[in-house]
Amino acid sequence: LLAYGDRLMSQRKFREAIMAYQAAIRIDSSFCDAYHRLGTAYIRAGELPQAIYLYSQADRKFPGEALFKFNQARLWLSVNKPDTALHYYRQMIQVDPTNYQGYYGSSVALNMLSRTADALEYLARGQQYDRFITPEIVFYEGILYYKAGQYSRALGLFQQVQRYFYRDPSMNYYLGMSYYQKGGRALKRARRYLLVAVRQGMSVDRETLQKLGISTE
Repeated sequence: LLAYGDRLMSQRKFREAIMAYQAAIRIDSSFCDAYHRLGTAYIRAGELPQAIYLYSQADRKFPGEALFKFNQARLWLSVNKPDTALHYYRQMIQVDPTNYQGYYGSSVALNMLSRTADALEYLARGQQYDRFITPEIVFYEGILYYKAGQYSRALGLFQQVQRYFYRDPSMNYYLGMSYYQKGGRALKRARRYLLVAVRQGMSVDRETLQKLGISTE
């Protein structure tokens, strides 16, 4: 039944997959991965309340499984409830203290709560357990340092990965603003990147644009 449910998921038949996974759980309710797959099917079908309820039930049934704490945290993050997400990420860390995802998720939730210093701390703690740092994580770390006012450090991180995001308006914005904060000769580069960012639809402070001679018309 699980394999059948997986096949239905690959065919985007989410409601049929839900029924297959539910049947699998009725046959063997001790297989925790079936709950995980059912929750994923609920999410893909747009049934978030059912997914939240299922994960909370599974979390009580399998209290030592970090997976369901992780799933709940991601769900709450996706509906813009970072404080609740943070609660589950911290529970996940208690159960599995070397799992990088718990620290990274906590960092994202803390960033959403405007707790930049704490977000940086959790990101650094997580990197002790997983040194496979993707360009996306380097970009995210740069944004945190920018928000913390450490513009030179942020700029260095953005420069490391800008080739991966050269079409991303956010990258052009943060590169431009980091150069802007340096001032002096760096303002020429700031103007170049912010001009691209504006053309890509990014909102930039009017006063900054005027100082750089970029038209706000």
